[in-house]
Amino acid sequence: MKGMILCAGHGTRLRPFTYSRPKCTVPVNGVPVIVSIVEQFVKLGINDIGVVLNATQHQIRRLLGNGSSFGASISYFLQDEALGLAHAVQAGRSFLQDGPFFLMLGDNLVNDVPSALIEQVANGNAEASLLLARVDDPRQFGVATLREGIIVRLDEKPAAPMSDLAIVGVYAFGGAIFQMLDRLQPSARGEYEITDAIMGLIEAGARVTYSLMAEPFFDIGNPDRWLAANRFMLDRYSVTAVGGSKGLM
Repeated sequence: MKGMILCAGHGTRLRPFTYSRPKCTVPVNGVPVIVSIVEQFVKLGINDIGVVLNATQHQIRRLLGNGSSFGASISYFLQDEALGLAHAVQAGRSFLQDGPFFLMLGDNLVNDVPSALIEQVANGNAEASLLLARVDDPRQFGVATLREGIIVRLDEKPAAPMSDLAIVGVYAFGGAIFQMLDRLQPSARGEYEITDAIMGLIEAGARVTYSLMAEPFFDIGNPDRWLAANRFMLDRYSVTAVGGSKGLM
């Protein structure tokens, strides 16, 4: 299975940190988010990775190179307009070749993605599998509704959420998703939504499964979330030293 990382956003909500660097290169615990994501792919056994960029993100190419230093092979693709996640996937379609793939958003810090998420699609048990997390305010996210262990509905940032299960930005897809991408029309906000494509699968009778996160995830889209991610990671990777003080490992 191939992998894809979507990084083409301009990071306007994370300014001033993103005036001089792409959002996905902002460090958390000293490590650029995009590096943590690539390492997550390799850990899951996905070494052939496509990265979707906008025309200004040369720093990402310089940082990751061809991927060999991470044990991966990395290719790059241009999203010429910011027209949504589904549009970004289409920008790398020549790389994916309409086959199954694993997808992560470049501004989400997620530790320990369950391998079962990928296995559901790789084994033919589902056409899509999504990573979900329980959140306090689901209105800020895409939200999933479940029935009998599968996803039956997705709503993008609903005013009245039907559950507290947020879509984390980690997905595995079978080849059928490309038929749905080809049928998409722009949403009310003028974008091609990946949630609409997944709803197309559900409405066509395809099985869409999920895995539930066991620990927090962080969308580093604004300064408060970026700081929260750093606090969490600093605490997680600290050790108790002599006298009870903490230092980084």
